[in-house]
Amino acid sequence: MDRETFQIFKQQLYEFIEFKDSPFTVDFLYMSCNKPVEKSDIIDALSELEEEGKIIRLWDGSYLSAKVAWKKWIKKLYEEIEVPSELYDEIEKFIKQTGIFGSVEEFIKKAIETFILTKKPLIDQNNRRELK
Repeated sequence: MDRETFQIFKQQLYEFIEFKDSPFTVDFLYMSCNKPVEKSDIIDALSELEEEGKIIRLWDGSYLSAKVAWKKWIKKLYEEIEVPSELYDEIEKFIKQTGIFGSVEEFIKKAIETFILTKKPLIDQNNRRELK
């Protein structure tokens, strides 16, 4: 496969796996292809996508889209976060005074999203530096 065709294949592969909720393997991708593709091309594309930070290789050798992994991590964080009672009370008071948020959970979710957005440009800049 020439480089230009490979880049198109890699993009199509990423579009296929970008929002896949469950981990996937090379064999799954190989069996999902509409046209014959060499497994080595799939492995090469996955390696490049991993280097680009678009997918994550899990401990068992399967892969997961970075977007999906990030969302799963955030969802788990929301479920497991422990807010000190004093802070919880302050957030409730703030919500009652401003009426901006409907619940403490909504406030915390927005605070985490805002924090992530402030850190994302730094992460993107670091990735760009590493890729140059």
